[in-house]
Amino acid sequence: MGMPPLSNVGSRFGAPMGRRNLHGDPDEAYKFWLRKLDWVDGDYDPGGAYWGRSGGDYIYRAVSTDGEVEQFVRAKSRADAKTLLLEDYPASRFFN
Repeated sequence: MGMPPLSNVGSRFGAPMGRRNLHGDPDEAYKFWLRKLDWVDGDYDPGGAYWGRSGGDYIYRAVSTDGEVEQFVRAKSRADAKTLLLEDYPASRFFN
């Protein structure tokens, strides 16, 4: 199956600031897909959300294989993103 696509959140009224996280049970052993979001026009993700990029960091999106959890974290590397996610979901694992 793979990671689901981002929803399109842009509208004629503008873009939302970031995206909402969907939280799950912190004790659950989730398996996450983890991907760095591409930047569009420097500050937007491909679905139209505004992130206000700052020097050297990226937005990483983690989605659990069951779709229950979706988290967005700002980090400089994939390793840093994993560390941040493991603070909330310590029993979890990641593809790749």
